[in-house]
Amino acid sequence: MKQRPILTLFLIGLVLAAVGFAAGPWLAFRSLRSAARFNDLQALAEVVDYNAVRASLSAQLRPTDVAQTAPAPDILHDPIGAIRRAMQPPPAPRMDVDIFLTPSALTALTAGRDRGSPAPNPEPMVIPQPRYWAADRTRLAVPDPARPGRETLFTFQRKSWFGWKLVGIGLPGPVPAA
Repeated sequence: MKQRPILTLFLIGLVLAAVGFAAGPWLAFRSLRSAARFNDLQALAEVVDYNAVRASLSAQLRPTDVAQTAPAPDILHDPIGAIRRAMQPPPAPRMDVDIFLTPSALTALTAGRDRGSPAPNPEPMVIPQPRYWAADRTRLAVPDPARPGRETLFTFQRKSWFGWKLVGIGLPGPVPAA
């Protein structure tokens, strides 16, 4: 008879641990949004893996054009190609990814808006939707409330049993076809 309360407590503890384990990414997203909104840099440092996020943003902002990685045409071996390349406009300067990691930019991105767009008053509550969920990595999508069909993706990675960190941001773009 005395074993039943212990078994019941064990099952309740197991269910609470499973709920905490599964709800971790949403709680991390809420922490990210709150820390960004209140300009809490220390809390942001606890939730964001800045090096990983910079790498994910760099991959999106730097075009991987084959023509840019190929060697420049030589005037002796390819005079027409060299002249054509000389007449092309210079490549656009690379964008600094740190402008997406400021608290104001993160606040806009967690609301589904572009980095520099002003917040509507009152700001609608945007609920992130799961796009991918695994035991160690989760991707949450935040739809843009003003423009249907656009969403921002946030990738979180498990760092401890119940601790998650932001490791990637997919900038607002069209929703991929299902």
